[in-house]
Amino acid sequence: MSKNCHKKFIERTESQLCSNPKVFWKFIKKNKSCNDIPKTVHFNDITSSNEKDVSDLFAKQFSSVYTEHSINHYSTTPHLFYDLPSNCFFDLSFIESGLSKLSGDKTIVPDGLSGEFLYMLKSVLSYPLLLLFRKSLDEGIYPDILKLSTVKPIYKSGDKSNVANYRPISLLGHIAKLFDSLVLKSIGPAVSSILIDEQYGFRSGRSTNTCNIVFSNYVFDAFNNRSQFDVI
Repeated sequence: MSKNCHKKFIERTESQLCSNPKVFWKFIKKNKSCNDIPKTVHFNDITSSNEKDVSDLFAKQFSSVYTEHSINHYSTTPHLFYDLPSNCFFDLSFIESGLSKLSGDKTIVPDGLSGEFLYMLKSVLSYPLLLLFRKSLDEGIYPDILKLSTVKPIYKSGDKSNVANYRPISLLGHIAKLFDSLVLKSIGPAVSSILIDEQYGFRSGRSTNTCNIVFSNYVFDAFNNRSQFDVI
């Protein structure tokens, strides 16, 4: 029976390749070889297998490749004026809908509030969150607690025990992501209308794969036309 169920699962996953590719790629990632960080890692001349020391090595590596902007730094880029919304609209139903999507999510997040917890208390938490989000937007202040994130090392290539072969990603809490999604939903249509079609980063429905296809096509056209092109 288990073999039959597994076969049906494979068939269902394959059938959703076009309609819901996320399910397919989730299946692929789950069945790939283990990507766990080795117990012993090294960075420069330091080697450690102690959990705290390993975390410190990753922190040292990640902080060395990112520079912190000065608080007094102001951009000299001229402002471009577009007809963008002056405020973000969302009501209680938007927040309840967002919390309803967290059912069964037990991911450990920085603030300690799991998705399952927020889902179970959505009827109680929706209104306080609405007040919090509105106050943040009205005063132009983003709560510090929503800025907390868990930094996770992602393996790139090369020696897995070398900390330099990892890049960091930040995992935000569910409340922070809900707030971001509400703002994006409100201003997204207006912002999308002024973005060039080649803008793929941080846009829904635009993957790195399709970005590479568009870029490759641009490069091939440049080759065929014997023209210069630059890549940053």
